[in-house]
Amino acid sequence: MYNEEHRIARVLRVLQKVAEIDEIICIDDASKDNTTTIVKKLFPHIPLYIHKKNAGKSAAIATGLAHTKHPAIFLCDADLQWLKARECSEAIQAFFGTKARMIILKRTEAALHIKAFRGN
Repeated sequence: MYNEEHRIARVLRVLQKVAEIDEIICIDDASKDNTTTIVKKLFPHIPLYIHKKNAGKSAAIATGLAHTKHPAIFLCDADLQWLKARECSEAIQAFFGTKARMIILKRTEAALHIKAFRGN
């Protein structure tokens, strides 16, 4: 996560409702806002790893993978405003119901500017 003070609490609350998720880990990629403070205050039970310098998404993923205890990983960005627990649950169940080694979900609900710049 990077500068997600306005979204991180909602995303973490949603993820906590997903029964199939056993562990949540947060990686702060050197945020300059109050993201880290919010996670520490509202979610003290969630491990938080903080990069001293912004290193990008790949480095944040690598840090998370290095600290997880589980072989199956659900990666989630902190800026998913429309994230729904039911959809996460269904995706995880679909993954375990196949022989796939990875699934990639696409955003179907997004603001117009996100659809225009990132595609849908």
